[in-house]
Amino acid sequence: MNIKKIQKTKLLINSSKEELRKKYGISTSRAVIYCARFTKHRRSDLLENLIDKMNFDDVSFIIIGDGPYKPNFNSYKRVYDYGSLYNDLIKAELFSISEFSFQPAWSGLSVVESFANGIPFITFKRAENIKQSVEYNYIKSGKNGFIIKDLIEAKKIIMNTSKKEIKIMKEYSFNFARENLSLDNMVNNFINGINHVMSS
Repeated sequence: MNIKKIQKTKLLINSSKEELRKKYGISTSRAVIYCARFTKHRRSDLLENLIDKMNFDDVSFIIIGDGPYKPNFNSYKRVYDYGSLYNDLIKAELFSISEFSFQPAWSGLSVVESFANGIPFITFKRAENIKQSVEYNYIKSGKNGFIIKDLIEAKKIIMNTSKKEIKIMKEYSFNFARENLSLDNMVNNFINGINHVMSS
């Protein structure tokens, strides 16, 4: 995943958040984005349960992605389903509208993409029925996202985190990606790790 390209695209956005919300027809005070392929380990049932649980809250869900385990979102209000989306600028705009990125499990490169767009990431704590990949370790709970124990906690975070706290987390997420998750940095960290092992 090209961090520099994502962050460069983000800088091309010349509309305010409010203008973008009008453009995409989102009128709620909060928006949550899911951007990943729907596969078995991603636990889309938990995403659907969260949408159900937040049916009467002032929140919209933006869905980007397709796959064999994708639920049918047609019956849900305030769910904006874009399917497979390959336009980088539209994706960047949809991320910009969002307060949080949510993926219940197997977070993978979605964590990197979310941070590169400056969006804090919410996922479940690793467990026997919640698989997580190595990128899960990039999440610093309370700084660039939250590792949660249940959907009640997810709902509280989405609705009760203040605008000021979200702004700080967005800045931290963006900077964390730029400073730690670029390909150059990851290669350098890998080489430094090997050198450390070899010199021990």
